[in-house]
Amino acid sequence: MFYIDLESKNIVYADASDPERSGYPHFASEKALLAIADTEGWSKEQVTAIWNTFAGVPPFQQLKRQMMFKNRPYGISAIWKAVQRLKTGEDTTPQPKPASVSKPPKRAKDVAKKPRTPEAATAGNGTSDTLAKVVTLISRPNGASIDELMTKMEWTATHTARGRISILKSKGYAIESFRHETRGRVYRIA
Repeated sequence: MFYIDLESKNIVYADASDPERSGYPHFASEKALLAIADTEGWSKEQVTAIWNTFAGVPPFQQLKRQMMFKNRPYGISAIWKAVQRLKTGEDTTPQPKPASVSKPPKRAKDVAKKPRTPEAATAGNGTSDTLAKVVTLISRPNGASIDELMTKMEWTATHTARGRISILKSKGYAIESFRHETRGRVYRIA
């Protein structure tokens, strides 16, 4: 059973038969805590003040003080979840981090893109054979049209060819596109 001292806003966990706590409002669920808040007319400011009386002190060292909860029910819910530690006796002291913590790998968009050359596609950098063939075709002086790409690669849809061009652009290739009178849309490595 949880008891709350309404003057000091201190919450304790004690046996239901504890005579020292008999005059304090008690609660055993989030719903009961909300009922106390309703009875006492707590505002979100008062709920935040209650939170801040125990946040950051043992056994709640890792909890941070709040400027203001977004609303009263949210604050009541946060208090209920936090005070469960009193009941379980959970050790909430922060554990030291391991000595050798590796940094997470950089995200692709954090790495500056470098223009690639046709030779880089076949250099074993993880680019598939299909993309290497597309690079070879569009690196010709006259480039390759959509129809030529579809014929050489044995693709049946134009969106497949456009998709591979898009992948190459995302990998840093400088690709120019232009309309040719007889060949249609042509792509060429710039």
